[in-house]
Amino acid sequence: MICIVGAGFSGLTLAWELSKRGLAVEIWEQSDHIGGLISSHRDELSLRETAANALIWTPEIESLLQELELPWIPTRPEAKKRFFFRRGLKRWPLSFFESLALGIKISPAIFLRKRYFKPKDRESILDWGRRVLTEAATKFLLEPALQGIYAGDISKMSASLVLGSLFQKKRAGAPRYRGSLSFEQGMGELIERLQDRLVKKGVIFRKQSPLESYPHGKAVVLAVSAASAAKILKTRYPDLSDRLSRVQMLPLASVTLVFGPQAHKIEGFGVLFPRGQGVRSLGVLANSMIFESRGPCYSETWLMGGAQDLSVAQLTDKDCEAIALADREKLAQTLEKPLRSHVQIWAEALPHANQELKDFVDFFQERQSEVWLTGNYLGGLGLSKIYSWNCGLAEKIQNSLETKND
Repeated sequence: MICIVGAGFSGLTLAWELSKRGLAVEIWEQSDHIGGLISSHRDELSLRETAANALIWTPEIESLLQELELPWIPTRPEAKKRFFFRRGLKRWPLSFFESLALGIKISPAIFLRKRYFKPKDRESILDWGRRVLTEAATKFLLEPALQGIYAGDISKMSASLVLGSLFQKKRAGAPRYRGSLSFEQGMGELIERLQDRLVKKGVIFRKQSPLESYPHGKAVVLAVSAASAAKILKTRYPDLSDRLSRVQMLPLASVTLVFGPQAHKIEGFGVLFPRGQGVRSLGVLANSMIFESRGPCYSETWLMGGAQDLSVAQLTDKDCEAIALADREKLAQTLEKPLRSHVQIWAEALPHANQELKDFVDFFQERQSEVWLTGNYLGGLGLSKIYSWNCGLAEKIQNSLETKND
C-alpha cells in the first residue's frame, strides 16, 4: 500500500498513475475538500475558477484525459490576442525605437544561438534580460510576462530554473505547443472525474486526517506544499526539512468581476501590467474570451500579489476588490459596477522561482532518498509539468518497490 499525503492535483494525478500500474493507494487529506486550490463554481451569471483556469496541452495530458474519458474544450479564437498595458492597451509594449534597439542587439546573437541565450550559472532573470535583451525589453516585455506566470521578482528569479528547459535538446518528433485547454464545467470537472475514477479503482480517501498522522510503516509520497512537507519531515529527515523550509512561498489574490452585456470587454486572452504604470495588479484574464461556456455574463479575473507585493496576504476581500476596480478603471477608462465579485486570497500560492529554489531542486534531484515528493516546488510550475513529473515518479516508485520485493 502506498500512502499519498495531500489530495490536490499533484496527489490525485500521482494516485492515478500508481493505480494504473496495479499498485494499491490511499490518499490522506487534512481537509474535507478534494482538489487543493482547484475548484469551479457556477451560478446563474458565470462560471468561476478558484485557481488554475486551464491546462497546457501535452501528449501526456491528452492521454490522461482519454483515459478518464473526459472531453475537453480548446481556447476561443479571440484568446490568441494578448495585451500589455503601457500608456494604454497594446499588443506590443515597445516603441519603434525600443524595438529597433532590441533587434540590433539580438541580431548578431542569433548566429550564436544557444551559446548566447543560454542562462549563465546563478544568473538572475533581470541580469539575463539585460545581457541578452535591452533594458526596455526586460522591463516592459520580459518582466510582466514572467510576473503573470510566476509572480516573482525578476532580480531574484533564477534564469536557469525558469528558462533552462528552453535550451535543452528536444527529442526528434517532439510535439509543438498547442495551447491551453479546459472543460465545459471548468477545472473542477477534472478533479471530480479523477476522484470518481480513483474510487472505482479502489483508491481509499481518508479526509480530515492530520498530515502528521499518516502510517510511517508504508511507502509514503508527500504531495503537499514545501512548508507542510518541511513540518512532516522535521523529526525523521531534519536536513531535507531544513532545505524545504527555505523555499519561499508567495501570496496571491484573485478577484473575479462579473459584468452585464454592455460592459467594457477585453477582446483577447487578457492583459499584463508592467511595473510603473500606476496599476497594482499583475494581470487580468478575460474569462469569457478564453473559453466557451463561461457566461452568460462577461467576467474577468484580476490577479495581484507575488514577490513584490507580499502584503496582499493581509488584505481583506473588500481591499482586493477595491484594487481590482481601481485598476480596471485605468484600463477601461470608465468606472463600471460589477454585478457580482468573488475574492480568493492565498497566503502561500506559488513557490518563488529564485536561486534558493534552484538550489533545492538540484539538491533533491541528486539525493538518493527514501522520501518521495511531488508538487509545484520541484522545478515545474504549472499543472502539466506537475503531471509530467508524476508520470516519471510513478515509474520510479514501482521500480523501487519491485527491487525491495526481489
